[in-house]
Amino acid sequence: MTVVYFVYRSQELSIFTPHAYELQPSDAIGLLFVASFLVARKPSYLIYAINPFRNVILVGLQEVFPILSETRPNPEYYRNIASATVQLLCGLAILAFTTPQPIGTGTSWALQVWGLGFRALLRLCQSFAPAGAKTVNTLLLLTAVAATVSALEKQSESFTNFMSEDHGLKIIFSVLLGISEEVSWREVYMADNNNSLQAFTWGMNHVVAGTGMDNPLVYGLVSGGYAFLLGATDFRSLRYFHHAAVEYFVIDNLVRPEGHEIWLTMSVRRLCGVFA
Repeated sequence: MTVVYFVYRSQELSIFTPHAYELQPSDAIGLLFVASFLVARKPSYLIYAINPFRNVILVGLQEVFPILSETRPNPEYYRNIASATVQLLCGLAILAFTTPQPIGTGTSWALQVWGLGFRALLRLCQSFAPAGAKTVNTLLLLTAVAATVSALEKQSESFTNFMSEDHGLKIIFSVLLGISEEVSWREVYMADNNNSLQAFTWGMNHVVAGTGMDNPLVYGLVSGGYAFLLGATDFRSLRYFHHAAVEYFVIDNLVRPEGHEIWLTMSVRRLCGVFA
């Protein structure tokens, strides 16, 4: 199912464009993900189904509220805010079906898998864990604060644009998108698998679905490494804050309010250029 998901994501249209959401024949694969969950009872498959489900909901909302189909900047924010909200609600619903499933731990694994029975090696790894966790937490906190301060500093003097409609939408979108992805991937997907698997899937997701990238492999490695660091901290609030701060930094630094000529799709391409 994970391979099928990668194929689906490689065919999915980019959502960060000034154009309205569309349904594609490939979105029907969401039914397969739901059926797989019903058979295997694996919440990860429902995470795979979020995007096609989101597309169906957004197309319906665009029919009810025609403003969501417009190609102006603020309607684009409205669409993406609605998308992040749907993802967050889906993630919270799937979380109710999720029970942590640690892999590679326990007495039975130590007996069946070569290497896991060496207690000295395990103790050595565990001795570095506290220091490693503190380092990751410190880096996440400092970079989140730096990203937020940098984004705010980009505003005009005295923050004259801070409360403008487009800037307020940037903040709302950043917070919703950051939290929704954390709930979906770090709360559900990581609990259903483990940190390494969620980081791999997250990285491959960016490789196959990235828009305007010159070097998908580099972008995937950066994304996967970032996902692993987020999964390494035990503080949910820190993960949420950091992810929202990064989204805010990207949107606010690469989408300027004056003129409205720079769309989110262009900002994503420029960001990918930075990582490449």
